[in-house]
Amino acid sequence: MTKFDVLREIRELKNHLSYSKNIGFFFGAGTSCALGIPDIAALTRDVESALDKNSAKIFQTVKDDLSTLIEGRAVNIEDILNQLRRIRELTNES
Repeated sequence: MTKFDVLREIRELKNHLSYSKNIGFFFGAGTSCALGIPDIAALTRDVESALDKNSAKIFQTVKDDLSTLIEGRAVNIEDILNQLRRIRELTNES
């Protein structure tokens, strides 16, 4: 069984990266949560709780409307923003 040498692996990675022009990273869906960034459900709650009374009423109206269209999961801030963009587009921004 070979022993894993961390320093050798880091040097090898550094060597590979030093010759690369384009570097890409793939992160899993839970990466942002591990870094303390809220997930979509928490972000939706945070936005909703920060709204003034009038904006909260509009938010809830759109959320309720979307909940009749979206099945199998909770409506989130992305759904709400997309719906508001569609409404604005259909009403010529009014």
